[in-house]
Amino acid sequence: MNSALLSTTWQDAVASVDSASRAISGYPTGSPFGSPEEQEFDRIVGQHSIAARRLIATPAPDLYALRTKLGLLMEFGCVEQDELRAIAADVDRLVAASAEFDPAHWLTEFEAVGGGFVNRGSEVTFLAPKAGESGCAMSYIQELEQHPDWRAAVVDLIHQRDRSTISEEEGGN
Repeated sequence: MNSALLSTTWQDAVASVDSASRAISGYPTGSPFGSPEEQEFDRIVGQHSIAARRLIATPAPDLYALRTKLGLLMEFGCVEQDELRAIAADVDRLVAASAEFDPAHWLTEFEAVGGGFVNRGSEVTFLAPKAGESGCAMSYIQELEQHPDWRAAVVDLIHQRDRSTISEEEGGN
């Protein structure tokens, strides 16, 4: 989904919640139990709940939108699992979009799950452990395949690290 569509979808969902909130706040309170007025109020509250759940399910375009979602969830006082998953997906997406790639962190994590590499001058080949143990390391390798600049940054780091290791070894002889 492109950001313009996401923004429009988000704005529509916010407008629906705002409209439903105005309808609730403008409705007179104190209607007798079971009266047509109370039934109408229940219908309006139900529309607000539907609009709020739609907003929560809509991907948040930024951190302020995410804060709006959390405010709605706190207002309801109870949270469904799918709502928590929607929030978690927003957090993951927004963190990934805002965070800068750290090649040293990537390489440390990759090696921690058993990944390795072979450095042959200008070519670096990334390796995963034997089958059965390779899933996590393979996901790191696939991540680099999807982000060529990240791969280039990791390769540069490996070259720098290997050059400093050679220099230290030569200095010690």
